[in-house]
Amino acid sequence: MEALKNHYGGKEPSREQSESSNLKFIVDANYTGGDDGTNDGGTVGKGQDRNAPAPETEKEKRAKALKKRAKKLKSKVMQSNALETTLQSPEGANKHRISRILQELERDPAVHDRHWGELVRLLEKGSTNEQLIFGVQRGVNVVGDMLSFYQTEQEQGRGSSPLRVILSAVNCLRLAARSHLDMSTHIVNSRATPLLLNVLARRLETLEGNGNGVQASGQLCVSVQPMSDAVATAIMNTWVAIVEPILSNSEKISAQSNSDLPARISSLISYAVSLGLVDRLAFHVGGVGGPLLDEQSASNDLLLASLKFLTSLVDLLHLCKKNQPKKAKSTSVVTDATQLVEAFQMTELAGVINALYGLLLHQGAPSSSAGRPAELPDNTIRFTVAALQLIHRLALLDLTTFQMVEDYVNSDDGRSVHLVCTILNAQQNAGKKVVE
Repeated sequence: MEALKNHYGGKEPSREQSESSNLKFIVDANYTGGDDGTNDGGTVGKGQDRNAPAPETEKEKRAKALKKRAKKLKSKVMQSNALETTLQSPEGANKHRISRILQELERDPAVHDRHWGELVRLLEKGSTNEQLIFGVQRGVNVVGDMLSFYQTEQEQGRGSSPLRVILSAVNCLRLAARSHLDMSTHIVNSRATPLLLNVLARRLETLEGNGNGVQASGQLCVSVQPMSDAVATAIMNTWVAIVEPILSNSEKISAQSNSDLPARISSLISYAVSLGLVDRLAFHVGGVGGPLLDEQSASNDLLLASLKFLTSLVDLLHLCKKNQPKKAKSTSVVTDATQLVEAFQMTELAGVINALYGLLLHQGAPSSSAGRPAELPDNTIRFTVAALQLIHRLALLDLTTFQMVEDYVNSDDGRSVHLVCTILNAQQNAGKKVVE
């Protein structure tokens, strides 16, 4: 009040003057709420602005770091390697036919639906000659153009290309690489491979964003309804088909001391991790909270393809580690560079343990006195075997990561891992075919 008197020359301010001065001169004070997050027990004065943005979570920080890293890696992996042009042109009955189709598609890869279907049929029925002809006649480049066009459409929110066109283009790569090391190497060293990863990341992001029956459970998002995406499934199966000849010929590749293929593979693994593919697939795999659908379904196909894709990344990293210089083999140079192992650690082994727990807990341990146990559905067995294969490959790659499995087994929820082994052993003893 003394300050108001001084402001008005020592005179007592009227009620109107007092209220006017209050509104004019009072400065907003920061407010700090109570410890329980309510307004009780709050103090006025210095403190954090309640309008300040909430601090970033570890998940948000990781997503930002991955996105920044992906931008740096993109220009590197999109460059075609010299190995892409080393194919020898063969002769074949379908050479001119394949060449003509590819010339038409090169003009506009998104238009000719019939041409893509014809290419798929020729590669399905053809021999290794047709695969090589496809590569020599720039078939991989044409598929890359189609993937690039489709990626642009997705980013701009357009969807003019029929789904069957992109599926046929992806399947062309799968058929061209099938059991053929030269074609596999050719495709890996092309820009089509990172474009596959780009489209896959976008499809998975869209699939998550659609909601499709997703509920929050603590800090995890759990899928309560099966999710499916034909393009994502096809891309992951194609990736596995592309790298399979390389993995099958790892000794031959290791003998080629001047080969830059391991370096290229390491870059692609790094790019896949930076695109958040391990994190996104962990969302789907870890979201398995109960039995799978009995019938063959698109959602089951997506889950199985996810496990095989993740396993292929682990196998490829193992190949890269074997090809490190001798002086570096005692370190984790390649592992640190790709950050793949870290991604598995951050996502609790890509959600695999959680999936096994949710999938098999309802089965219960078979009783020794119950006679022949009830047979598990084929889809459950396929998923379980694929999940255990991934865990096994991770153990071979990095014992520290495998220790996470042991720690989980020793926890209360880890009983599911023992349950998995018990159920599968019972199935094997009963004569059930576990691995097809």
